[in-house]
Amino acid sequence: MTSSISFISHISYDLCTKLDKELEAKKFGVAIADEAHYLKNALAKRTECISPLLQRIKHVLLLTGTPALAKPKELFTLLHILRPDIFKFFRDYGNRYCDPKPSKWSKGMDYEGASNVRELYFLLNTNLMIRRLKREVLSELPSKRRQKVEINVDSKISAEIQKLLNKTSGH
Repeated sequence: MTSSISFISHISYDLCTKLDKELEAKKFGVAIADEAHYLKNALAKRTECISPLLQRIKHVLLLTGTPALAKPKELFTLLHILRPDIFKFFRDYGNRYCDPKPSKWSKGMDYEGASNVRELYFLLNTNLMIRRLKREVLSELPSKRRQKVEINVDSKISAEIQKLLNKTSGH
């Protein structure tokens, strides 16, 4: 018996929330979530919808160019998506890595801090992700190449483009 695996080349997070029932019925083998920092808020509708979908998929990559290590609390939802077996409950994670303090504004705890950051970095680096800084890979990046290409454009089209440019620049 063969199983059918669904394929979608790309879909926006907002569209995922609208198609959540249809996507729930599909079986995906791999998912790549670009701009994954959009999933850091566990209470956001997109996160509530997409997290369970991603957790059912065997191979998931979460990509972001946005530095996510500013606050450990911002990483929890992404870590929970990738490894709910290790990062199961925010309270446990927060108590270990977010330097909790009684909140000044509510009866709860404030998890805005950071604690045990070396341990967290070790866990991330050895089990979940590789975070490379631009300065670490500069030697591997090709030099920028710029080339000016002139294109002959019909004068009527050129005039229309110039009108649009003048409108957008406030002239």
